[in-house]
Parts: sequence; structure tokens; C-alpha cells
Amino acid sequence: MMSFIGLIFSVLDNPTYSGYIVDAHNYAGTFMVIVSLIFLLIGLPIYATKKTLIYIKINLKFFCKIKDILSFLF
Repeated sequence: MMSFIGLIFSVLDNPTYSGYIVDAHNYAGTFMVIVSLIFLLIGLPIYATKKTLIYIKINLKFFCKIKDILSFLF
């Protein structure tokens, strides 16, 4: 439904109503694409790296505890 409305907006040249013109819709779409690309190129790698480092830190603590327990037993 939303893509159909977008298609209608793309072929209209006159405003649908006075407060919202087609150009404003195009600017909003362009802004959405730019923000999405910035998030994908900058935000997602930072988030993935942070989560990976937390995962490695947790696993290192776990393996150090196992190593201490095994060294105590043997």
C-alpha cells in the first residue's frame, strides 16, 4: 500500500494538499536513505565490534576460570 501511494506521489506534480508537497516527500525520502546508509556504514560496524569485544571478554573470563579449576585439580 505504501509503495502504491509513493508511486502516486512520484507521478504527481501538484501538491496533494497545501501543507505537504511532492518535493517535501522526495526530500524526506532522500534524508531517510542518507541516514540509513550512514547507520549501515558507521553505526552497524561499531555496534558489531562492541558486541564482539564484550563476547570475547566474557569468554576469556570463563576460560580463565576453567583453567584455574583444572590447574587446581591436576
